[in-house]
Amino acid sequence: MTGFSIQQPWNELLVGRVKTIEVRRYPRYPLLPITMAIHAGLQFDHTAPLPICMEAAKWGAGTRARRGAITGVATLVEIFAFTPVLWRDLYEQHLNAPAWYRDGLWGWRFADAVRLLEPVPCRGSLDFWSVPAHIEARVRAMLADSRASDATESISGGSP
Repeated sequence: MTGFSIQQPWNELLVGRVKTIEVRRYPRYPLLPITMAIHAGLQFDHTAPLPICMEAAKWGAGTRARRGAITGVATLVEIFAFTPVLWRDLYEQHLNAPAWYRDGLWGWRFADAVRLLEPVPCRGSLDFWSVPAHIEARVRAMLADSRASDATESISGGSP
């Protein structure tokens, strides 16, 4: 399984399906689609707008337990170059401030995100990285539990 690290609070918004596009300064060209372990880096992005931080705080983004761990799984389905028009039109999917736009930004569109019921502690890395086999086994077990819980909450009308 491939790992991908994202700082909080953006990580929580991605695994919680609030945000579907991660913004990067570089493209990557993996064979798509690729299902990835979404890892919360140790650093918190303190430049994130307050409403973003407040939304992510609902899921514990500010806690140490939700950093330095795999928090979910999602499928990377598309990588594209932003234009000023796309930046504006896709705001609700990337949630970055309008003023943050500049040439050379790339959108990484994710789908089918699943938040793990409990984060799986793991050391991450920049760029894509290989999740160690023993961690992957824990993530896959937790993923099955999380999907079952998600289905139960959907049926009962609970929150995501």
